[in-house]
Order: sequence, then C-alpha cells, then structure tokens
Amino acid sequence: MKNPSTSISIPIPALSEIVLKTGNFDHLKNWYVKALAIEPFFNRPRPEEVSWTGAQQIAFFKLAGVYPHQQVLGIFEIDGTSNAPHTDPGLHHLQLGHGSFDELFDRYDGLKQANILPSET
Repeated sequence: MKNPSTSISIPIPALSEIVLKTGNFDHLKNWYVKALAIEPFFNRPRPEEVSWTGAQQIAFFKLAGVYPHQQVLGIFEIDGTSNAPHTDPGLHHLQLGHGSFDELFDRYDGLKQANILPSET
C-alpha cells in the first residue's frame, strides 16, 4: 500500500490480537485451553471494580508469531453479554492455520477425544 501523500510504500499490517467478549468466561477459556492445547499466558481474576474496558475476568493466549509480530487471542468477561448465539453483530469465525494436513488431522483427532467437534463444515 502506498501512502498517497508521501508515495511511501507501507507493508500490510500483521494481525496481532483478537479479543472475544463473553458472559460465560470459564467455559470459553476452558474450551480454548483444550482447542489450542496451551494455557493462557495471562489471567486476571474478577476485580473488585470493573475496568475502563468493561471487562471482568481476562485471559490471553499467545499463538504463533515471530517477534515483533505476535498473535494473541484474548477473552474478556463482560457482564450482561448474551450466552447464546444470535444475529447481533460480532465475530463471525476464527480460523487457525496448520503447517500440513497431517498436523490438521492430528489436531482434529485430539479435539474429537475432548468432545470438541466442528459445528459447521
């Protein structure tokens, strides 16, 4: 991409963070622990007062990425967030890549053993 005012070429930015908000924090966090096979690198328990973000509990998972471009998945507990999928705006889906089909199928087999299956194909 070129900046029209300076003709300087600007690289496409790397995706560094996606944050999901939920009213069912423990369930969602535990699901991602199983799905990603990693523990969050940061957990914040429910504070005495709500933060400026409106978030209560917070967890961050570090995904693939090479410095300075780390990829992080965050989960924020927001009181009053609906626990059921519906038609309100929000994240539609999140796709995680694998290095090969063998990796993908190995992950699928492991998730299937944990009773985690795709909801749509």
